[in-house]
Amino acid sequence: MVRLKKPSLIVNFKTFEAATGKNSDKLAKKLDIPGIVVAAQNTDIYRVSKVAKNVFAQHVDPQGHGQFTGHDNACALKENGAAGVIINHSEDRVDLETIRKNIEICKKVGLISLVCIGGHDKAEEVARMNP
Repeated sequence: MVRLKKPSLIVNFKTFEAATGKNSDKLAKKLDIPGIVVAAQNTDIYRVSKVAKNVFAQHVDPQGHGQFTGHDNACALKENGAAGVIINHSEDRVDLETIRKNIEICKKVGLISLVCIGGHDKAEEVARMNP
């Protein structure tokens, strides 16, 4: 598993055109600096991981392999070069049970979990999940 320098800066590519497709690897190459993590769109993970060391996926679903069309599988993200995953970011909130499941599956496949929390009350509960 990748060990991140502390503190780390996470640069989320979101879905901006300047950070999508062929532009994603150009931007990632510029940001391949110790202490910087790039969070690329899941569709760009493979290409970005070829030019940057610390690549996170923007989303993961708790489903494994099987009949889950349209879901983002943690094993596939890992195999395509993701070092970690953003869970529960402000544009894709999930409930605490889904956060727990995602943390578990990420641990199982060797992905770092970066969990975003909007309030102190949930932060303590998520911290006990040891992301």
